[in-house]
Amino acid sequence: MVTLPRPVDAPFPGTSPGGAYGALSWVGHDSLRQSRRWFWDNNGRCCGTAGVLALACDRQVTRGDGLDFADVLMPDLADRATRDDQGARWCNVEYRDDPPDLEPHHGCVMGNTGIVRELLRHARLAAGKDPSYAVDWPDHPPASTR
Repeated sequence: MVTLPRPVDAPFPGTSPGGAYGALSWVGHDSLRQSRRWFWDNNGRCCGTAGVLALACDRQVTRGDGLDFADVLMPDLADRATRDDQGARWCNVEYRDDPPDLEPHHGCVMGNTGIVRELLRHARLAAGKDPSYAVDWPDHPPASTR
């Protein structure tokens, strides 16, 4: 069993009122991120930071949890973008490959479309505007406001 460092002020996963969400936000804590190579190296909506950002934004809409965790995820995604004269894009990582960076995709699940969708939603929430998506996706029903 691997023992992971736990910030002193953070509850142990599963013991906080947030349950799984509390565990996710605990895992996103900086001290843990910096201690593990390959931690959360993917950006996509299906299994990366954009998907967790979607959950954090949904929690704000449905439970009023605030945007603290989302505010950590958003700049992380922005910092991971490759920017050049072609625009901005995100790569994901397959740690078993050498080099580990995968080619960027434009799709909604592991690509730029899904990532930008979540960044735009976070910007609307942070500005106090409509928290819904412009286009709903079948695998992600709209969050109901409190």
